[in-house]
Amino acid sequence: MENPLLSPVAEVSELDTSAIWTVRYVDPSGFECQLSLEGSSGIEVLKKADSAIERLKEYQCSPIIRNPASSSIKEEGKEEEHLCPIHHASMKLWQKNGRSWYSHKVDGRWCKGV
Repeated sequence: MENPLLSPVAEVSELDTSAIWTVRYVDPSGFECQLSLEGSSGIEVLKKADSAIERLKEYQCSPIIRNPASSSIKEEGKEEEHLCPIHHASMKLWQKNGRSWYSHKVDGRWCKGV
């Protein structure tokens, strides 16, 4: 499958300067990780990124997806939605004995997104 980011662009000169690409992901053991790649051009970094994405998929890593629509400012009377970074499912807020956490069920088991 061809990566749409590597498709020809109208203005290649925009990609001729040094660049850095960073991705945050969760490894199979649940740790949040960050990988940064640097190159002498945007095209070089995008090619490296394409290889890195394939390798991360091969090792069953999951991207950390932040919901850009949610912010620290909540609409009046509406609760902020939390999505599981692993399953991309809505998570419910739970509170007990002064503790708070978000979780959801997958295949009959609870997931906290870690």
